[in-house]
Amino acid sequence: MAHGPADVVGALGKLELELCTAMALGSSGAFRSEVLSGRAVLDLEFSHQSGWMRLTAGDILLSRKKFGGVGDGRPQRYVDVLDEAAVSSPTAIAAQIEALSDARRVVRGLLFAEKCDFDVVTRWLPMIEPLVYAVGTRIVVALDHARKRVIDACVTRQPEADSLVLEYGRSVEALRRSMLVATDAGADWLKGMAESFAWSRWTPSFSLSRERDLRSVEIAVRAASRFGPSVVDRYFDALRRATHPLYALDAIAGLTAIGFRYAEERKALVRSLESELAGLPEKRIATPEMVAAGFGEALRLLTVGSSDIAQSRHRRGDAFNLDAAGRMPVFSVIAQAVHSPIRDYAVGAKTARRPSTRRERETFLRTWVPYPDLATLPDSSFGRA
Repeated sequence: MAHGPADVVGALGKLELELCTAMALGSSGAFRSEVLSGRAVLDLEFSHQSGWMRLTAGDILLSRKKFGGVGDGRPQRYVDVLDEAAVSSPTAIAAQIEALSDARRVVRGLLFAEKCDFDVVTRWLPMIEPLVYAVGTRIVVALDHARKRVIDACVTRQPEADSLVLEYGRSVEALRRSMLVATDAGADWLKGMAESFAWSRWTPSFSLSRERDLRSVEIAVRAASRFGPSVVDRYFDALRRATHPLYALDAIAGLTAIGFRYAEERKALVRSLESELAGLPEKRIATPEMVAAGFGEALRLLTVGSSDIAQSRHRRGDAFNLDAAGRMPVFSVIAQAVHSPIRDYAVGAKTARRPSTRRERETFLRTWVPYPDLATLPDSSFGRA
């Protein structure tokens, strides 16, 4: 895809390098000994305050929380210690060369392979989650750059249309996996990241919600639930600003997922959602009946505690369009999205069939044709109630 891929490659390279160094530390006693430099224990803090590594002569341990007990000397920043070792030590360089192919295999398998196994990265998650999230943000930019080109190729029946739409679909799947892995634990760094900038069109879920297929939106709301109560006020701000139903429904679904994960938040969320629904007639928003339907499903789920919508098996189906019974499919998967272990998603990825060109094209065109500006998505993107 044009323009964006170089940034994706750079983010992937950084992820591979960081994982390679950690894997080299885990496998090379000589490398560990060199970094320890005579100490029995060394605690290292990762960037973004995402976790810690405890280094001993026999092994490495990773944790999202600071280790108890007293190591030898003050904790140090992982990047400072390892950057110095990685560039200056023949032992470190040799260990990293040995580990590089394994690190690359893990990263590629996690994000791009037809069959992936999330279990292989579990040990490394406290270190790599922010790096995986960074890959996802670069994929979002690449998709933005590519989308118009794919639309033009499909609409004008260009010979490369099939390959472009399949590439777009692979990139969306890589985005799904990166968001799933990076946010699954609901680690503290997510809150800090979300509070570090002013939200405009961004929400923790919107980059996937806008693709609108049920698989993407299921992972989107799961991600929202992992950001947790700290983003509730900002989601409500996004809901109040929304002038198009996709923004409003993304916020409603995200808030519902947070309420489903955090039971103590539900009463307050219900009161606030009821207040927003009462003010809906005064809002200038396209297809307000679609938004009202979303409010209704959210309030039902947060008060009853489960959905009576028949759960769709069509993972490519539109998550927000009303079904034949007038119900919105995304709310049939929120409970599963919030509470299922990541292993369940891994099994699904392993058993997934190869993408169908026809299905990928249908899914893409349903969402993005006619081509919308994100601020003015067309009414044709949503069936009317």
